[in-house]
Formats: sequence, C-alpha cells, structure tokens
Amino acid sequence: SRAFLGGLVGQLESAAKSQLTECWFDGTVIATSSGNSAGFIGGLVGYADCSGEFGIVNCRNDANITCTKEVSPDDISGLGGPFGGIVGYVGGKRASIYISSCMNTGNVVHYDGNFPPAGSCGGIVGNGGAATISSCANTGKISGLLYVGGIAGDLSDSAMVQDCLNTGAVRINNAQYYGGGIAGGGGRFYRCLNTGMVTTPVVQGKAYNSGIVAKPGSSTLEEAEAAVVDCYWLDDGQTNTLYSRYSYDFGETKA
Repeated sequence: SRAFLGGLVGQLESAAKSQLTECWFDGTVIATSSGNSAGFIGGLVGYADCSGEFGIVNCRNDANITCTKEVSPDDISGLGGPFGGIVGYVGGKRASIYISSCMNTGNVVHYDGNFPPAGSCGGIVGNGGAATISSCANTGKISGLLYVGGIAGDLSDSAMVQDCLNTGAVRINNAQYYGGGIAGGGGRFYRCLNTGMVTTPVVQGKAYNSGIVAKPGSSTLEEAEAAVVDCYWLDDGQTNTLYSRYSYDFGETKA
C-alpha cells in the first residue's frame, strides 16, 4: 500500500487548472511504515499528479519531516517514496507543472533511527518529474539514501530549475547513489547557488556528490555543460565535501 502524507494535503489529482498559493505549515510531518510500503511525503503536499496546469506559489514549510522506520543502507526498499519540504511527488505534462517562490526551512528527513529512509529527498520537491522550479530556497538539512538534493531529489531530464538557492547541508548515506547541492539527478539548471555542505561515502576514491547536480540528465560532459548554466557552489577544498558541479560520472574531480 502507499501512503500520501502532507502537512496540508495528502493526495491531489486534478484535470482542471489549479494552484496552491500563499500557504504555510509549521509543525511536524511524521511518516510511519510497516513492511516495505512506499510513501509520498511532503511538508505541504504529499502527492500531486495533475493533467491540467498546476502550480505551487509563495508557499512555505517550517516543519521537520520525520520517518519512524529504521532502514539500513543495505535495505533501500523500506518506505521508498519521495520526501520533499514542499511536495513529495509532483507530476504532469511538461510546462504544466510549476513551483515558484517557495521556501523550506524544515529538515528532510529528520529521521528516528540510525539511517534515513530510502527514496528521493529534496528541500523543495522529492521527485519533481518535468516540473519547472523557480525562485525557491531551502535552508533545512536534507538526508536520504537515493537521490538527494538541496532543492530537488530526482527530476526528469526535461525539468528546469532556475534562480534557486540552497544553504542547507545535504547528506546521502548510500555510496552508490547521488547527492547534489541543488539536485540529486536529472534536470536543467540556470542561475542557481549552493552554499550547503554535501557529504557522501567515498568508495574506491569516488564520491557521487556535487555542488550542483550529482547525476545530470545527460550522456556526455558536453551535454551536462549545456544543462548547467551560470550556477555557483561552495568548494572548501576538503575531502568528501564538494568536488565540482557534477559527480565523478563525468570525470571532473574539482572545479
């Protein structure tokens, strides 16, 4: 079974033009799991899948998102849905979904147990599909086991993130997956800034973390360069923090 949990709305599906505007949540979002169920968890909205135009505008989450199921790094199946500070999952036709001028200060996931739950985790959106995310900011700590990012966990290759800021720490606890200052994977990025620390385990001299996006939705370094434009990130020169705008998949070791 699947759980849809949000501070304001658990599940939202609509074929009509709709918008969530000027909403705020402050409290705690607590996700529990028995067995290997998948959950869609968000500070405001857990799950949104709309065939019409849908937007989340001028919204804010100050709640910590907590999971009560303990998951080891070797078991990434438990509670496998996405977690997001504003919305856990958002999907729909390209250019019909947008998240604009939103802010998250809550920790995603402020977990109970030794490890955070599986699933994509992001300060604004856990799994953003082909959404356009613009003028959003995250200051909360973000941690997970799969795709983890200060703004978005996992995005489709056609998604766009522009004019966004992350200052929160990003941590991924699985050496085979991806953590980025702005996004874990996918998307195109324009005029974004990350100053948060990104940490991940190092295996055989490689760490799949990055200042902007850890796994670009590109097959070559040239394509990745075209998908990350006018973006800046903090690099303090320490081992296992930020190496470059991309992960080691593209051979860059340090910007």
